[in-house]
Amino acid sequence: MRILILSDDEQKIARYKDAFREHEFAAYLDEPADIIFTDKHLPETDAFLAPATDDLELASRMLAAAAQMKKLAAANKDLKNDLYHLKVLYETGSQFSETLDENEIIRYMIDGLDRALSFSLCSVLIPGDEDVLLVGSVYEVSDELVKVLNPTGAKVIKTIKNPAKMLSFDVLQYSSLSNDCIKIYRETPFTHEEETFFQAITAQAAAPVHNAQLYQKTARLEKLKSEFVSIVSHELRTPLTSIKNSLDILEAGGEIEKFLPMAQRNARRLDTIVADLLDLSKIEAGKINYNFVPTDVRTLVEYVKSEFGIRVWRRGQGKRD
Repeated sequence: MRILILSDDEQKIARYKDAFREHEFAAYLDEPADIIFTDKHLPETDAFLAPATDDLELASRMLAAAAQMKKLAAANKDLKNDLYHLKVLYETGSQFSETLDENEIIRYMIDGLDRALSFSLCSVLIPGDEDVLLVGSVYEVSDELVKVLNPTGAKVIKTIKNPAKMLSFDVLQYSSLSNDCIKIYRETPFTHEEETFFQAITAQAAAPVHNAQLYQKTARLEKLKSEFVSIVSHELRTPLTSIKNSLDILEAGGEIEKFLPMAQRNARRLDTIVADLLDLSKIEAGKINYNFVPTDVRTLVEYVKSEFGIRVWRRGQGKRD
């Protein structure tokens, strides 16, 4: 306990110091004290106020009461902080459940860390096709400091509270907490309870981030599937259209020597496309055998001309593919 004695009676001050010599004494009112023994009228203070009587036994009991109150106040403060941390965890967890966007989840996590721990600087590396470094700071972060935080050259996205001031390199000497991809800095040391909160909120974010990554991967695969189906549909439709056009021309009295081979060629092309589709499963299984042969480009050009020539003819006849 830290004691301050305020009295004009020097002998009384000496008796108190002798009676409570195992405690620390403050010299002035502006110094922090847990209990103030005084025979003066004082303004409101956070310290426990007790009358500076001549009864040292009573003073001793009041000192014990002040010590108990100090413990209760400390316990109450810890409880209040714990309840606030739980509140932040709950609210942040609710935000996690509302989105499947990985960046948004991480921003919610950063906001929760800031609310509970009031960091000076936070950096989060998000790996992907293009790595992204999210930087949150109370002040503007210089390009030189960003380079220190971003040795891999990831794309940087900054969120600055007060851009009018510049954060110094001293922040790297601050107390810090970190895991695989996130690190926060703060000038005042982190308590054990705050370390526990940091571990809890980063662990809480891990599952939603993983789910978001799976969702985004699934969305990309679904997009590729749709594109594949669209391409295959077009590739199948092209020879079928050519076969139909050739037969229509033949039915209209076209030259059989010219259009029958064209229909047969497109039928073979259709057969090749179907075979290629079946080969995809073999490619995935690693069972495909490749046979590379020279190809005459002129033959391909003539083939394309013949395909589009039929379409031009049909358009000229007022027909659609």
